[in-house]
Amino acid sequence: MNWLDAAPSNGPCSETEGAPSNIKVVQPDTSLVFSEIKVGEIGSTYSKSCAADNCLRAMRANTIPGRLEASQKFCGEFTKSFVSDVSVVPAFAQTACTGDVVARASSACSCLPAAATST
Repeated sequence: MNWLDAAPSNGPCSETEGAPSNIKVVQPDTSLVFSEIKVGEIGSTYSKSCAADNCLRAMRANTIPGRLEASQKFCGEFTKSFVSDVSVVPAFAQTACTGDVVARASSACSCLPAAATST
């Protein structure tokens, strides 16, 4: 992380703290994997339509009063920053968003219509 902490006021790391040789001493089994990397023009590396899977269906279930609004409120906060904690995902979504719950919930959130705002 040396590049991130380059200026004195940007962080507590010393100049050598993030050096691979130092990291290998402290964490000898450390590795880094980049996967599912997509390259292309802006907007070309993802599907432009939403797949109505069980996760999305659970979030926009119109048979459950208030479900869409609750999901919109959740998604409005959930998508503001990186989230890795499954416990922040509502129980109904945890059940429906099988596998990688956080990634599936994030995908479903991107498919929901924006919440109506009052002025």
